[in-house]
Parts: sequence; C-alpha cells; structure tokens
Amino acid sequence: MIEYAEMIRLFLFSLLVGIFIGFEREYAKKKFERHTIGGVRTFILISIFGGLSGYLSIYFDNLWIFIIPFIILSVLILISYYYMAKGTKDLHTTTGICAFLVFILSSIVFYGFEKFAVALSILIAALLSSRHYLHKFIRKINKKELQDILKFAIITLVILPFLPNKAYGPLEVLNPYHIWLMVVFVSAISFFGYVLVKLFGSRKGISLTGIVGGLVSSTAVTMAFSNKSKKENKSLTDSFALAIIIASTIMFLRIMFEILIINKSLLNTLIVPLGLMSLVGFLFSYYYFKVKKKEKRHALELKSPFTLGPALKFGAFFALILLLSKAAQIYLGTKGIYLTSIFSGLADVDAITLSMARLAANGTVTEKVASSAITMAAMSNTLVKGGIVYFLGSKELKKKISVAFGVILLVGLSSILFL
Repeated sequence: MIEYAEMIRLFLFSLLVGIFIGFEREYAKKKFERHTIGGVRTFILISIFGGLSGYLSIYFDNLWIFIIPFIILSVLILISYYYMAKGTKDLHTTTGICAFLVFILSSIVFYGFEKFAVALSILIAALLSSRHYLHKFIRKINKKELQDILKFAIITLVILPFLPNKAYGPLEVLNPYHIWLMVVFVSAISFFGYVLVKLFGSRKGISLTGIVGGLVSSTAVTMAFSNKSKKENKSLTDSFALAIIIASTIMFLRIMFEILIINKSLLNTLIVPLGLMSLVGFLFSYYYFKVKKKEKRHALELKSPFTLGPALKFGAFFALILLLSKAAQIYLGTKGIYLTSIFSGLADVDAITLSMARLAANGTVTEKVASSAITMAAMSNTLVKGGIVYFLGSKELKKKISVAFGVILLVGLSSILFL
C-alpha cells in the first residue's frame, strides 16, 4: 500500500503531466482557433482520472480498474470527435492522441515511472510546440536528403546494437561497436548544425552562417567565404573574416563537447589550451563584428551529414587513426602519437579527438599525451584553413586571417608547453 505522503507526491507528478501538455494544447487552441476536444482544464482532469485509475488498480491489485477507465475515456473522445465532425471538416487528431497519452502517463506514475512520465510529457509538449519548425524543416529537405536520413537511421538502429563490443585487430584497438558509435556521434552533431541551416536559412547573414556552419564543417565555411572574398565588394572582408574565425572557434568548442561526452576527465587537461584558443577566436570575432559594415546575405551550400558514403569513410579513418596511434606509441613512443595527430588533423579533427579520448580512457596513453595530441590536431586543422584562405582568398582577407590564426596558433603552442 502507498503511504499518504507518497500518494500526494505521486498525484502531483500526475498533475504535472496534464499541466505541461494541457498548457501547450490550450495555447495552440487559442492561437490557431481550432476546434479541439479540450484545453488545459480538460487535460488536468484527464491526468487526475489517469492518476486515480493507476492508484486504485494498485490498491485493489486489479488491472481492470485501469483498463475500464481507459475504455471509458476512449468512448468519450470518439463521441466528441463524432459531434465535432458534424459541425466542421477541420478536425485535428493530435489533441485526441495527447489525451490518451496523458491518461497513460498519469497512470504509470503510480507504477514507479513518475520521472519518466513527467520527462516524456515535457518532451511531448516541446514536440507539439515545435510544429512550425518541424513542418518548415520537412518542406526544405529534398527526397535524397530524406532517403539519406532514413538509411542512416536504419543502419544505426538495426546494425549498431548487434556489432561486437570487443577489440579486434593486430594491436587489439579496433572495436566495431565503438567505431560505429563515434560515426553516429559526429554525424549527430553535424546534423544539429545542418537542421539549424535548414530551419533558419544560411541567408540570415554571414555571421550566423559562420556560427551554424561551424557545427557542420568549419572547412566548408572557410572555403565558401574565401572564394566569395575575391568576387564580392571589399567592404565585406571584415564580415568574411568574422565568419571564418567564428566557425573555427566553434570547432574548438565542438572538440570540448566531444571530449565531455567520451572522456570527461580528459577535459580538465584540455580546457586550458582549447579554452584559450577559443577565447582568442571570440575576441577577434567580436572585433570584426564591431567594425564590419552592413553585410549582404549569403547562402552556404552544406551537404547532408547523414550521407552514408562519407560516414563510412569517417569510420574507416577513425579506425585507421586508432591503429596508427597505437602503433606509433609502441614503435615511436610519444613522438609518434604527436606526428599522427598533426597529420590526421590536416584532414579531420574529429577522428583524432575521439580516438585519443578513447585511448586515454582505456589507459593506453596518458591524459597529458592525449591532450597535447588533440591540441596539435586542432592547430594543424587551423593551419589548413589558413592555407585555404591564402590560396583562395583575397589579399585583404589573407591579412586579417593570418593575424587571427597566427595568434590562435601561438596561444595553442604556448599552452602545450605548459600542459
């Protein structure tokens, strides 16, 4: 039997379920002037009804006390929709589905799932309120992008759970499960930035394009605006410099986020070099933000990060970095790891970041070595982007980026010496 104080606590959780979803449905009802089966009061009552059903089914140890009220609610909802259909053709089934969900979630609170129920109700409310953005995103993706997402989802959800979670290979560092998990992880971060571009558009200004583009590919941002710098008016040079610097700075933050997820303790060592380089990047970004003239709006073409081919290539590259790092440590010592980091950073910074984080977590390398290697990879990647600007950008852009990247690299190199 549930004690009185515990019963009150659980009923409050049940009410929260109805309140969160009910407020959102009431807002949608008023804003869009829809004919629905109820608003906030109705959903609170449904949550009480569901909570009572859950509590009494446990108290009397009879599941029918939950099933019968659920059937009654279903009949009431169907009757409501029947009479609404007579008066209007503009029917929305979302609210009816939400009513069922509120009843079920309010009931399972008393079965020990109170935190899950409230968390899911918040998620449902957030999903309902993001209707405009979801529809906008769907309208902006093409058929090929949708197929890419579905293919990737199938391969991830179907294959990943069945991959062996053990080390293979000559040096026993190739774990199929971990390798593919890293592919999913990096693609998910890139996809977040890609969704932002689709929702808000890359034509929201050069500055925003740099920020959002940095989540997907700071190299793509650098190439795009380096090319534009020779074609557009010279007055836009500060804006192009801002976009390139802010995208590269976002890359440092992205690395820190990846480390936080994969190996939290490693971040304690990396926070100094990456934090200082990020700070310098933001200071230069702020400077160019203040001095830049009124900017045009520019589009940036970004490919879907869920394309299967590049994902498989990243997985292979990540596995190769793991293998090379282990071999370099055995045959060349710490210097070998640093050389591997520098060369891998020329092409991709995520692979070396995740491989070093994994090796440090396993105790294969020390955190100091891993931190230095990741910092070197970030620096070599920044150097590559500087090279892109040098060969593709205008003379004015070269000067601005050379100063900014030069200071960032100098700070990174200095911080390595103190690690």
